[in-house]
Amino acid sequence: MTDIQQYTRIFWGIQPPFDIIQQLQSSLSDLMSFYPAIKWSRPKNYHITIRFLADSNSVEVEELLSCHQKIMPPNIKSFEIQLTDIQSFGKSYPRVWFWQPVASPPLNQLAQHLDHVASASTKEWFARQHIFNPHLTFCRVQKVQEKEQAALAAYRKRFQSTPISFTVNHYTLFQSEGDGLERRYTPLHTFKLA
Repeated sequence: MTDIQQYTRIFWGIQPPFDIIQQLQSSLSDLMSFYPAIKWSRPKNYHITIRFLADSNSVEVEELLSCHQKIMPPNIKSFEIQLTDIQSFGKSYPRVWFWQPVASPPLNQLAQHLDHVASASTKEWFARQHIFNPHLTFCRVQKVQEKEQAALAAYRKRFQSTPISFTVNHYTLFQSEGDGLERRYTPLHTFKLA
C-alpha cells in the first residue's frame, strides 16, 4: 500500500529527462546568479503538472490507483512535448513563473483520461472546477521588484527563440510535502505510455 500516513497533496505530472532538466537549468544560470532574491525551484523538483488533485491519505490514493487500473486507458503512445513559452500566475503582479508546454492532442488526451480516472473514484478529487493548463514552475517572486520582473520578461523573449522539446514516455502520480519552494515531490507510481 502507498505509504501516506496523513493527508497530503497529490498530483499527476511528467518528469523531464535529466538532460532536459540540465538544459532548462542552464538557460536560467545567469538569472539565478544575478537575482538571488527570486525563489528558484530546485532542478530536482522540475516537473510538468498535468492535474492537481485534492489532499488525500493512503486509502484514497489506493482507490485512485485501483480506478486507474480498471479503466481502459486510451492508446496514447510516446509523444513529443514542446516548451515554447513562459507565462506567470498572479492577479496584481506576476508571482509564479513557469515554462508553458504547447497543447497537443496526446497531452490533452492524457489529461482527459486522468480526469476520467478521478471521476470514477468515490472521493471528490477536484475541489473546484476550473480550466487547468499544464505547466512547469521555475520560480516565485515574493515581492514587487521591477528589476526582477523586467529580467524575467527579457528571459521570456530569449526562451521563445530557443524552445526546448523532449519525448514523453511515462507519467507519474506524485505526493507533495512541505511548503512553497521547499516542497518535496515523491513519485508514488509511474505509468508507461504505449
